[in-house]
Amino acid sequence: MIFPKIRLAKKKRLPALWVFNNMVYPHQALIFMWKTKAWKVLEDDGKMIKVQSRDVRLKLTYYYAAVMFHEWEYWEKLYLPLFPLQGKIVMDVGSGCGETVFFYLKQGAEKVIAVEPNPTAISFLKENCIMNRWNVEIIHKAFSLDLLKLPFDFIKMDCEGCEEKLLQLQSFDFPCVIEVHSTSIMESIVRKFGMKLISRHPENDLYLIRKDI
Repeated sequence: MIFPKIRLAKKKRLPALWVFNNMVYPHQALIFMWKTKAWKVLEDDGKMIKVQSRDVRLKLTYYYAAVMFHEWEYWEKLYLPLFPLQGKIVMDVGSGCGETVFFYLKQGAEKVIAVEPNPTAISFLKENCIMNRWNVEIIHKAFSLDLLKLPFDFIKMDCEGCEEKLLQLQSFDFPCVIEVHSTSIMESIVRKFGMKLISRHPENDLYLIRKDI
């Protein structure tokens, strides 16, 4: 996720950035999406928002709604494999409330394996899966290397630190897109597994790397 992090604002004690993250930016992103993507607000209690577009309904926290509605075009450009996703299985590590699950299903994925440790996000994700009858396998835990034994065709990782675990492997031969939150770890993964750096945001200590097979 490329926009400024709430934890960053708290860590650096920047009240203006905290307000931007929690109040200004989410509303700007939501307003933009409503106007340009034909979404309709069904429910809004100030912390959670439920929206609908055609036959899809999503229940999201304001933070994750802002992420999805601001970064959708970024995902379309950088978060997809070179091959079509029709009939494929995507492992979505760091699936949040289901915003990237929805993204990959909309791109044609037959199934998504959603890995998410956050209990609040998981509750939203489960509700979204039931509400939309998605073909999703939900794994409520932090990423671990044993998950790579599951069958999948493409993996996206946005787990804010768990990517370092990949360096324990001797090889990593999966089509992937991975967000890395450390310059040194990014360089080590790229060098060890022959990946490509495709986007960088050093101001947020964030890099996007990928591997195509």
